[in-house]
Amino acid sequence: VGVAAFFVLSGFLLYRPFVSSHLDGGRPPGAGRFWVRRGARILPGYWLAFAGAVVLGTAWFARPRWLFYALNLGLLQSYRRDGVIYFGLGVAWTLVIEASFYVAVPCIAAVVRSVARRRGARPVRAEVVGLLLLAVTGITVRTFWTLRLRDRAGSPGAWFPLRQLGYWLPAYLDWFAIGMLLAVGSAWASRGGRSRPPRSTSAPTSAAPRTKTSLSSP
Repeated sequence: VGVAAFFVLSGFLLYRPFVSSHLDGGRPPGAGRFWVRRGARILPGYWLAFAGAVVLGTAWFARPRWLFYALNLGLLQSYRRDGVIYFGLGVAWTLVIEASFYVAVPCIAAVVRSVARRRGARPVRAEVVGLLLLAVTGITVRTFWTLRLRDRAGSPGAWFPLRQLGYWLPAYLDWFAIGMLLAVGSAWASRGGRSRPPRSTSAPTSAAPRTKTSLSSP
């Protein structure tokens, strides 16, 4: 439940600035600045916890040790076989998914915005349809992993083993999509149910017509 709440809240909080700019017809937040801010928020605390685990001896690594140190420091351990639970900080697999979601958020927002612009769709409709497709993708991937890939053996040291697909972002897109849909609803409701701020309907005032005046003769 804690992991689900973590991902839903992340989807809501991180996607809302992007959907707000879309509904307003403005420019989205810059991807570069977004990624820098996300890294600054999550990495220092994680690195401190990782260093503490190493010092206390509660984290262990396979050979070559330098590779597993690098993978854990870069939140990439889930992409190597058995690097999820057995090495480094086991619970950090959730942060691996979170970090990959950080990378994906600006890309998802850009795709939805581009499709809406090309097809002339209303921003809210494009957002809802796009995020529902994202949710269906997550459910499909996680179901496929559970039924077909979870127990598949892989060679030691393999990169991107499909048996660990359940620890990657695609398998949890539906959880993030729930939060992102809530962000769409929140942004839409805060604008009074409109995609863009209403334009002024009052016609510009024109100068009063001049009236002819007659001068009386003296």
